Amino acid sequence: MFRRIALLALSALVLAWFGNAPLQAQQSRQTEPRIAFVVGNSAYAPNALPTALNDAGLVAEALRSIGF
Repeated sequence: MFRRIALLALSALVLAWFGNAPLQAQQSRQTEPRIAFVVGNSAYAPNALPTALNDAGLVAEALRSIGF
């Protein structure tokens, strides 16, 4: 019984320790500039893709909205 409680407590400590790491990484990334390169290629052979440039614009807009 004591082993189970000790293992549960140890697991909780490990989760608390490593669970905070992504939050710290995200906070450090917010200070750095984020850059994305979006390409809309519509010139495929034999048929062109008529909406590729519009789709690339939508992707760029979505990335801008989340900080790129």
